[in-house]
Amino acid sequence: IVRELYPVALEFLQENQAFAKRLVQGALRFSKAQESAAEVAKAKKEFRAKTKNPMTSFTRCRCATEKIEVFLVEGDSAGGSADMMRDRKYQEVHLMRGKFLNAFRNGSAALLKSNATAELISRLFSNLNDFESGKLRVGKIILAADPDIDGLHINNLFHAFLWNVVPQAYEEGRVLV
Repeated sequence: IVRELYPVALEFLQENQAFAKRLVQGALRFSKAQESAAEVAKAKKEFRAKTKNPMTSFTRCRCATEKIEVFLVEGDSAGGSADMMRDRKYQEVHLMRGKFLNAFRNGSAALLKSNATAELISRLFSNLNDFESGKLRVGKIILAADPDIDGLHINNLFHAFLWNVVPQAYEEGRVLV
């Protein structure tokens, strides 16, 4: 069948070059989409493997309702203070360590591959489906960083991440600084 159809298809494509160009462009777009989907699937698999073990930079609270408030803290000194002053029944503390990726520049695959971002995702969302749909497992997110250049940068990265993933949290007043 291929031997019979190949010459006819070749002749048709040579006579209709605009169509041939659109066909090739469509095939290239499809190929890129497949590669991107495979990259996201791989990142999800790695994310699940990374987040099976509890992280040491996180303190859970005792309640399991939407009343939970999470302190996203930059630095050990601020983390220690936040841990001491928190209400252990409703408030959790998450110390940000490592390089937190810029959510505006990186796609979801890159965010899932980053240890710092993957750890944060596992704390704010019950599972990957909730992450993809933007359904938080917590009631409020409180951003706390040092009042220096590094702290401002980290705060901006937190905001970029949250705005890309759960913009409705800002509209509902669930993100505090």
